[in-house]
Amino acid sequence: MFVLRYEIITLLFTSAYSEAAPLFGIYLFSALLPITLTGSPIRAHEEFKFFRFKLHLALMPVTFGALYVCIHAAGLIGAVSALVGLQTLEVAIVLAAIGRRLGFVTGDLRHLRPALKTALAAGVAALAAFAVKLQLPQAHTLAKMAVCGAVFGAAYVFAAYALGAVTDAENTEFHAALSRFMSRGSRARQKLGATGTTID
Repeated sequence: MFVLRYEIITLLFTSAYSEAAPLFGIYLFSALLPITLTGSPIRAHEEFKFFRFKLHLALMPVTFGALYVCIHAAGLIGAVSALVGLQTLEVAIVLAAIGRRLGFVTGDLRHLRPALKTALAAGVAALAAFAVKLQLPQAHTLAKMAVCGAVFGAAYVFAAYALGAVTDAENTEFHAALSRFMSRGSRARQKLGATGTTID
């Protein structure tokens, strides 16, 4: 979506809103924050009962200061950047508090290796889609989105397998689903062939 942010905005709201594309692109980064899933651990421990409320109060001066500086420096884009940056800071503080409460150590970061591989595969696919987008400057917006989406999907699958982001269980499940799809397609072709023979 970040690669096609201009196309998405112009397709949904016409080219008159193209200047909103940078804001949309910045907001997309905040969409990654909920994957941290900090809500459940906070609700599960009594000492975190008012943690977010206290954190929001503590961050209020920082928020006002960051908004003031960023708005004067970059206008609306600065304001949005400051907001997303502060949201990221809040999530980082909450993660640190939860990690300390649960006894996380640096060695536990190795469990993030599969997620890192997935992120790298997505990055490779995004670069491939961006490279294709550059070759289609005059293409219709919908056609450009369709082509870039197809390239992203194909590149992501290839990169995921190449980087080892696909686990053995996921690989087995994928092949089973592909086999079921192929068998259904084969049965459908047989039925169509039988129907054609009957009509003849």
